[in-house]
Order: sequence, then C-alpha cells, then structure tokens
Amino acid sequence: MGVIFAGVGGNRELAERFIASLEARDWDAWAGLLHPDVVYEIPQSRERIRGRDRYLRFNQDFPGDWHLRPKVTIADERRAVVWFEWLLDGRTDDAMVFFEFADGLIIRLTDFWPEPYEPPPGREHLVERWLRPHAAAGASQARLQALR
Repeated sequence: MGVIFAGVGGNRELAERFIASLEARDWDAWAGLLHPDVVYEIPQSRERIRGRDRYLRFNQDFPGDWHLRPKVTIADERRAVVWFEWLLDGRTDDAMVFFEFADGLIIRLTDFWPEPYEPPPGREHLVERWLRPHAAAGASQARLQALR
C-alpha cells in the first residue's frame, strides 16, 4: 500500500504528505503513508493507538471541523518533526508531531498538544510577549472601536 520513501528527502516528503493528506481528509493516501503496525502516542493524555486501521478510525471519528497548517518540517534518515498550527472552532493552537520511519513508511508518531499558559512572574524585564493570532485580531478590533 502506497509509495515507498527513503532517506532525508523522502522522509521530509513523507511527513509533509502526512499533514497534507490528513488536512485534505484523503484517507486512502494518508493510510498509504503508514506502516500497518504504526504506533501513535499522545503523552499529555497518556493514550496509545496500535495499528493503521485503529489510527485511521481515530482520525476519521475526531469531532469538529479541524484544520492543520504546517509551519516547519525537519527530517533526517530516521526521524522527522512537523510543527503545525491546529485550528478548531475558532481557536488556533500550535502542536508538534514527531515521526519515526521503517521500510519507507511511518512506523511511530508522537503528538504533543501543548496548552498555552501565562508565564510566572519575575521575568517581565527579560521577555517580550506577543499576541496569539486570534487575540491580535480582537485587539485590533478593540483599538478601532476606541478610535470611533
């Protein structure tokens, strides 16, 4: 099932095609990138899914109108990582997925879904804060309202 990729360029392309086919809900193309014995893990929730069919079902059944936008892809001969934006119900967050490859297919994925948080006090003099994209849009609207 699927085309066999190998090496740095192939692994990078494999990771990029994984995100693109998942975003497109092209389930046949997406499943073709996965080893039949793929293992998917989410450390924050301590969940593990074993096998292509179960992982496919997990994604097909995931609720909501979610979207993925890749930001950075890095790959070598054995691994890759994609930092991506995750959009769901008007909320935008960042996430990362780490890939491992075997036989030109994805054999293992580890997804990290970090939650945003406020930094601890005491380092304000060292750091610069930025607004999240949806917060920046809201702040711009508020500034426009104040000018009227």
